[in-house]
Amino acid sequence: MVVGHSLGGWAAVLASAGDPRVRAVVVYGAVSDPRTLPFTAADAAEEFTPWLRGITPEEFQTQWQALDAAYAPVEQVARLAPRLLLILHSRADEVVPVEQAEALFARAGDPRQLLIHPEANHAFAWHRPWLRSHLLDWLQGLDLPAGG
Repeated sequence: MVVGHSLGGWAAVLASAGDPRVRAVVVYGAVSDPRTLPFTAADAAEEFTPWLRGITPEEFQTQWQALDAAYAPVEQVARLAPRLLLILHSRADEVVPVEQAEALFARAGDPRQLLIHPEANHAFAWHRPWLRSHLLDWLQGLDLPAGG
């Protein structure tokens, strides 16, 4: 199983779509279509490039803008089916709009589930019990082989 948050959710879908060993994927607050979620150089300087070696905010912005369908989870998520997918998001996410989760769900094959919290922030900082509860409930309902 693979779990990812935000850009980790973006990576989780892309990596899992091409790896049949992955039996289930969980994403929360995930970027599903970078083409509709612009990051400026200022955003990159604040949120990304301080932790990335050898890339300027302007280079990050240029690379982000060059991402095409191959790097858009919304275009790749159907390749997960018939593996399990859980998408968690918040209607109040201030970083990644809930429409990203709704688009991912719409393009995914079954089995899939979408759960939306009405007011959590992007990190679910004050709503971790909700996040944990829904994730654990979903996991308990899975019929995965050992090591799955």
